[in-house]
Amino acid sequence: MPFRITIEYCASCHFAQHVTSLVGEILNLYEKNLESIMILPSSVIGDFEVKLDDKVIFSKRAKGRLPNPGEVEELLAAGLFGG
Repeated sequence: MPFRITIEYCASCHFAQHVTSLVGEILNLYEKNLESIMILPSSVIGDFEVKLDDKVIFSKRAKGRLPNPGEVEELLAAGLFGG
């Protein structure tokens, strides 16, 4: 079943590099299963949030940090495949 990814990030914090790296990894792993990837500059300073369909799977506001390398990919796998 195709799924949607939404990445909302703080553009003034220069998080675009993190977004482009993350998008590349997601495409490498899940391109055939993706319906869409939406990238949205946030009006919230410091924001970096990733959603799988409509469910938040990573939030910098909640964690207090940007995702570690591979962390979002693991969260996606857990959300998609239950593991």
